[in-house]
Amino acid sequence: MSTTTRPSSSSDLKHTTLSLPVPTVLPTSTLHLHLTYYPTHTPSSPPSLLLFITTTPLTSSPSQSSPMGSFVYAIPSSLLNTNNKTILTTPLYTVPSNIDLTNRVATALAHKLGAPVWVGCSVDFGFGGQDVGEMDVLRGVLAAVGAEEEGK
Repeated sequence: MSTTTRPSSSSDLKHTTLSLPVPTVLPTSTLHLHLTYYPTHTPSSPPSLLLFITTTPLTSSPSQSSPMGSFVYAIPSSLLNTNNKTILTTPLYTVPSNIDLTNRVATALAHKLGAPVWVGCSVDFGFGGQDVGEMDVLRGVLAAVGAEEEGK
């Protein structure tokens, strides 16, 4: 017989909000991350992660919101009792301008954490150079989440 435990309250969830500059690609914007860790059903499993990524111009007002971006679910296949080491991803909502970045971030984090992740991303590059920009944002997100993991 197996039992599952659910968070008894919102205090069981760990929320973190981070802001970081991406000066080489988005010199007039700030990258914002909102991480929420959800406890898993088994004590030996790492917590699941819900991550939202967005950018805001430095000149925007705090009440200005970003449009909905892509939303992707990723899970390491090892959690599904398979022998391969792939990451399975499912786009839940797609926006052509940022689905590639969202998928890359979700895949990289699921691989790094060994846990299911949900990633929402509404990063707006606003100009060309999207390939270089995506790699800069990906590096920044992975470094920030990695530092957050080490601090737990």
